[in-house]
Amino acid sequence: MSKPKAVADMTPQEYFDYLANTDESEFMKIVAHDVKKVVSIVHGYISLMRLDIEEGSLDAAQLESYLNEMEDMLQKSYVYMDAAEDVYGEKQD
Repeated sequence: MSKPKAVADMTPQEYFDYLANTDESEFMKIVAHDVKKVVSIVHGYISLMRLDIEEGSLDAAQLESYLNEMEDMLQKSYVYMDAAEDVYGEKQD
């Protein structure tokens, strides 16, 4: 049996298919884990920005990089949350 792909490596359709084939309890665990991961990563970037500000080393380019990374993570989470919402709605019907 092959190891399943990490969620971060899945396309939105693969994620949708993966969620559609899980029971409701496992589904909720997966979605909660995915949300916690994104929040944790964004929190890490905020911490890095604060450290760089304290050290006086945060320039516009670095700030832009941090913001782009956070925006990318959040955008990806929206796609996954939409897929999760679609699956959950289907399971409720």
